Amino acid sequence: MLKKDFAQAVKRAESMSSNAFLDAILEERPDLREKVKSGAVKPVFPGQGFSAYTVIVGDEVFKTSQGYAWPGIETKDLILGIEREHDLLQYLQDSELPMPKLTYTGRKLSFFGMTRLQGETLNRWDVDGLAPDDKRQLAKDIATFCADLANAVPADDAVKMNLDASPAEVMFDAKQLRADMDSARARKLFGERYDFFKKAVDDYIDYREKNPATAEKVLMHCDLKDGNMLWNPETKRLTGVIDFGLSHLTSVESGFKKLYEKFPADFTDMVLEEYAALQSIKITRQQVQTWACAEYVAYALNVQKSTDYGRSYNNYVKWPLQLKYTPPAQAPAATQTNIGATPANSASRFWIARLFG
Repeated sequence: MLKKDFAQAVKRAESMSSNAFLDAILEERPDLREKVKSGAVKPVFPGQGFSAYTVIVGDEVFKTSQGYAWPGIETKDLILGIEREHDLLQYLQDSELPMPKLTYTGRKLSFFGMTRLQGETLNRWDVDGLAPDDKRQLAKDIATFCADLANAVPADDAVKMNLDASPAEVMFDAKQLRADMDSARARKLFGERYDFFKKAVDDYIDYREKNPATAEKVLMHCDLKDGNMLWNPETKRLTGVIDFGLSHLTSVESGFKKLYEKFPADFTDMVLEEYAALQSIKITRQQVQTWACAEYVAYALNVQKSTDYGRSYNNYVKWPLQLKYTPPAQAPAATQTNIGATPANSASRFWIARLFG
């Protein structure tokens, strides 16, 4: 565990930039500094996430927290996320899972290095172009990875690494959520969409009571989006999974929510079918959708507690309520996949349309 080192580096991490991060890496790694200086290695700054900086130097990938948070999530939680990802990689260092291996732990700054995996990023367009057999095999590869990850880390060990929860996941009690939906505040908040959201919550609670097995928390990657899965376009096989910053113990539905949002419906179905067979449980896309809808309602009902209420309300409540939802049976084909490459605001609208469509 690196709690002491990470805690000491919090202030410095908060004022970090991608260039300053590279300087910090090279300060601690004279071997890489000489290669960069001589031109033998050229640092690469891939697309940066909203919570971490990433720099590729040679065959190593380095990661640190950006030190600022989005609404409802504190800076300390993001830095803790970097620590948790480091500890998980360290725990699984000798596993055969297709994931990065830890190569370095920062001494002066809260960062770590890991091996650079081979492969190209997988996205929905790649999946759309696959033949049925290749698509099924790729789905099986992803399901096998998820099952092996869930089985590789006992819950007790995950808790010791602070992987028992994630600040990015809205935690809620089903019974309390139903009570909240019966309140005057909920009726006022959701307005003409109230009956739709009320039914969504009732469906979730009914499903949860009938499927207790998927409520049992297991370790899930929780961020299986385009960019975090690598594949070989020639063999059509999965080569690796990266970015374990959101990995934590959670329900199976929560764990597959990002895959559901980002990839074609038929492919998501295949992955869930393969995972269900491996883990001997029942899990379907409808179940993932039901859970995601209930999570959204829980967030909307509690968003007023956010310290950044104005921005949160506009992003998560105001504009989604202005959309016109289509019952699943009438939903057009376009709502069955997410348009991940559209601008953020537009992509969010597609996501919400798909979530409730």
